This record gives sequence, structure tokens and C-alpha cells, in this order.
Amino acid sequence: PYYTQPYPVSLDPDSAGSQGGARITVHGTGFMDVDTLACKVGTIGPILAKFLDENSITCVMPARRPSPRGDPQIGSYPLEVSLNAVDYSDLNLTTVSYFNEGPDAADFEKNMTIEEALGLVDGYTYVLDVRVPTGPVTGGTVSTIEGANFYEPQTTCRFQTTQSPGIIVNKFRLMCITPPHQAGFAAYEIITGATITTFGFQFHFHARAFVTLLEPDVGSTRGGEVVFVNGKNFLRSAEIGETPDRVGTFCALGTTSVEPGFFVSSALVKCETTNHVEEADLALEVTLNRLDLTNSKRLYRVRNDPGFAFAAPYRAPAAGGTAVTVSGGPFREGTFLGCRFGTIGPVPAVMLDSGEAVCVTPSHVPQAVPLFATLNGKDLSQLPIRFHFRTPPVVESVFPEQGVTRGGARITVVGSYLEQGEQAYCRVGAQLVATDTVSPNVMACVSPPAPPGFVKVGVADGAEDGNVAGKEHQGAWFHYQAPAVTLAAHPPVGDVGGGALVRVIGNELISLEPGGLLCHFGGDAPSTARVLSSALATCESGAHREGAVALELSASGPVSGFNSAVFEFAKTPFPAALFPTAGPTEGGAVVEATTAGADAYAPGSSPGGASAQFGTV
Repeated sequence: PYYTQPYPVSLDPDSAGSQGGARITVHGTGFMDVDTLACKVGTIGPILAKFLDENSITCVMPARRPSPRGDPQIGSYPLEVSLNAVDYSDLNLTTVSYFNEGPDAADFEKNMTIEEALGLVDGYTYVLDVRVPTGPVTGGTVSTIEGANFYEPQTTCRFQTTQSPGIIVNKFRLMCITPPHQAGFAAYEIITGATITTFGFQFHFHARAFVTLLEPDVGSTRGGEVVFVNGKNFLRSAEIGETPDRVGTFCALGTTSVEPGFFVSSALVKCETTNHVEEADLALEVTLNRLDLTNSKRLYRVRNDPGFAFAAPYRAPAAGGTAVTVSGGPFREGTFLGCRFGTIGPVPAVMLDSGEAVCVTPSHVPQAVPLFATLNGKDLSQLPIRFHFRTPPVVESVFPEQGVTRGGARITVVGSYLEQGEQAYCRVGAQLVATDTVSPNVMACVSPPAPPGFVKVGVADGAEDGNVAGKEHQGAWFHYQAPAVTLAAHPPVGDVGGGALVRVIGNELISLEPGGLLCHFGGDAPSTARVLSSALATCESGAHREGAVALELSASGPVSGFNSAVFEFAKTPFPAALFPTAGPTEGGAVVEATTAGADAYAPGSSPGGASAQFGTV
């Protein structure tokens, strides 16, 4: 649930002893009786608090360094309150002042003469600062103490109840080697002879940190790249004191200087790489005190920054899916080589050699974008090249809408943004057909062979457009029709004046368009056939000079079929005289007819010669 942030207003009392343990009442607003009610003193917390009422709680003060000689800048720490032990009030309205308590309290408060401070004369031992206040529980950390009057040969260091020999560097510096110790804060004092100091310093023993994984594990020699370091037992400075410049989680790449890391959690810290002159495989280790490095031996590969010089093609459809060959380098095996198009990516690249790779474009809004190279999937090259995503074509219609399966039909495509690449291509189903006839709104191409059925006709860049399969749905419908096959015609002869009704037998004599089945008498203009079935249609002959012609049917516009029948145009004889001119109703009379105007036995006529019709018989 959401809650109002609590704020402390005053403390009672507002001071505590350096050994810790004092209970202070905190007065303020917004306090709630929850299990995670906590205080934080300086950087030490959370410290569980006791709820009194919505305006009062109590907290037990931890041990902290006191204020020497009444200096409020050193021994005063802000007290903050949290309801979830994570998010604290940050107004710093309440401050706890620590005072020294212990057997040498009088020495702690007394002033040091100039001669004593300069080490010219012996004085009391004074601890001013601990340079390394944290180390692993395994011990072995060299902790440096700065102060004055370190001269007693029997000087030792005490960590809570465990003693360790002290090494006097000079009168102002002492080195202590930490012993193995359980995790947590330990009182850190000096024993000089029979005297034990009580200046309130603490040493933090923590679990030894180690690194398990680097993401990414390769980067550029120019540095400045962020590495996600996975591991265990990482600490933030708030957990180990008020000196973030000395304690925290730091990163060391190879033999370079130790640099601060960005603490994320106890299992993750972010490190920034530094500049390197040449390529190398370096161990990336962490330290919590700038001194004790992990020994995980996780290698970070430093490589020269790759770059792109040019791309082919340098333009592609906004729908994506185009295979782009990028040239440049140096490209190396074992790296996550990739391309980033504007703000999209990086997409993986397939390395062809040290100077060429292939990336497949993602979908993108139509515009020009920078194309970056990356060797680890995160950090980008500094010098991109330009890449242009074009507005996708819009196909509104195609004409004609059908053609025969053997191809060859000239198709006109009408739409918008049809000029897509250097070489224009029609996409007919899953096939690409090159064409030189293109404008922004009209494109013409010839249909390729294809099996019978419906396909979509669209526009593509060409073979470099990438994966053709799966894009057949883009465009307008086009029907592939099996060609009409003409087998026979009856009657096989007709008058030169036309008007003969000819029955045509064949296969595939159908058309999806009304009036789409056409009759072709030689080279005459085609006429519309009447479809009776897929195997039978009728055609009416037009006027034509004498002679035999090929009669064929087509079911896809002016394109003719594979086979044809022979039809002959001839002059039709007409009767000039009859003898006798009458006969019995029973029939059987032999009538002699005298014809005129044509040969009764014209080539192509039936073997019996000409025939006569009496009325309707």
C-alpha cells in the first residue's frame, strides 16, 4: 500500500555515546506500527525501531565515531526514519551528536600541542582516521590507521576481542593486518602497552565477494562501456560506513586503476571500462575496499571498435526483412556482432569475413536512420552510416486480372509508391519479375509461368529484398487460367459472308470473367463464345475471304490456346432450277437441282457433296 512518508522533528536526547546502545526517542509525524519501521544513523541502517504512537518511536543508537575536542563536523550524524526499511526521509532535520565514552575519554578530549602533533616530542596516542575500514571475513587485509604518536614497539591492533600485530610505519601511520573474523562490525582500537584506545572506530568484516558472469564479456578499446558484473556478496557504501570513496564496490580491469562501480544489488554491479591502447583479454575483478581484489578470473575481451563503411542495398522497404550486406570492420569471431537501425536493435549479424557481414532489417517507420555497428549487443560504434527505410508500395489493382499458366501476359499494376529500388520488380506470387517500365503510380511486367490458381501481384526491390516467401499476401489478385484447348469444330465450313454457328469441342473452355471466352477465326478480331460446358462452346463466324483458317478458343483475353481446329470459308451455292417442282407427300421423289454461284463439291465439304433442305427438313 501507499503511505505518507514519516518525518522526524526532534530527538530526546539528541546525543549518544560512541560505544552505542543508547535509546533515543524520536518525535515526528507519520509513524506507523509496522514490522519494517526502522531508523538510519548516517549510513548505518536499517535499525529496527519501537513504535510508541503515530508521533513517537524509539531507536537504539549504533556505535559511531565521536566528535573529538567538540568538533561537530565529525561526530554528528543525521537520523532518518523509514516505514519499509528501504525508503528513508531525507530532510536531515534531526541530528545525533556522538560523544566519547571509555577509560581514555579524558585523553580524547584534551588538546594536542604543536610539538606532539609534529612528532617532535612524545605524546598520547591519537587515532585520526582509518584508511581501510572494511575487509573480508577471511582476514589478511592491510588496514592503515592515521594519527599521531605511534611509537610503542608493543603496539597491537584489536578487532573486537581479537588482537593482531601492528606494523609502525612512522609516528603518524600504523598498519594492521586483519585476522579471520565473523561477519559484521567490530570495534577497532589500538593497544599501546597497557592502554587501549576508545576512539569509536569500527572495522566491517564482510563475506568475500566473487564474480560469476560478465555481460557483455567483450567491448571496445575506446572504453566508456558499461559491463554488468554478476556475482555474490557485493556491498554498497551505505552498508559499510560513511566513506564511499574508500569502501563500496569497485572495479579493476586488468592492471588499470581501481574505479568506482555502480551498486545495483548484492548480486549485480555495473562497471565502466577504461581506455586501452591495444586489444587484450583482461580479468575483470571487484573489490569492496580498493585493496582486496576478487580472484574470479572472469575475462573481459577488449577489441578494436568495428565500423560500417557502406551498406548494400542502402535503402529497403519499411516492412523489414531485407538482407543488407554491410562492409567495414574489423569483424571478429566470438563477438556479438550486430546492427542497430536508428533506435531499433541491435539485430544479430552473420559475419562473412573480417570485412563483410549480413544483417536483416527490422520493420521501421519510413525515414532515414543511422546504422550502427556493435560487437557486444549493447555498445555502438561512434561513426554510423545512413540507411533509408522507404514507404511500402500500395497496389490498388492489376489489369488484366487473369492470364494463362505458361505466362507471357503483360500485367499493368496500378497503385502508389511503386518506385522502390534501383531495379524495379513485380512480385507475382512467390516469384520476382524484373521490369524497366515503372513510375510512382504505374508498373508493367510480364507474368511468369505458374500453376493454375490465384496469386497476389505486388512490388518488390528484387532478389536483394530478402525473404520472398510469406509476402504473397501483399498486392492484388491475379488468376492463372489453364489455356483453352480446341479439338474440333462442326460444321467445318461456313459461308464467306459469315453467320455460321459453329460448335467447338475442347478442354478448359471456361472463363471467370463474363464474356471472357473468345473465338479466334484466323487473324480476325476475336468474338465472344457462348459457353455450354467446359468441353463445348459455340462460335459465330464473321465475314471472311475464301480459304481455310485456324479456329481456336482462348479463356484469357487475346492469348490463344495450344491447339486449333480447321474452319473453311467458302461461297455457298444456291438453287437456280428444280425438276420436278412437285412430289407426293409421302416423299421419295428424286429432284434434280441446278445450282449457281459456287461449286457444289467445294473442298472441305462432306464426302456426299452438297446437301439440300426442304423447308425445315
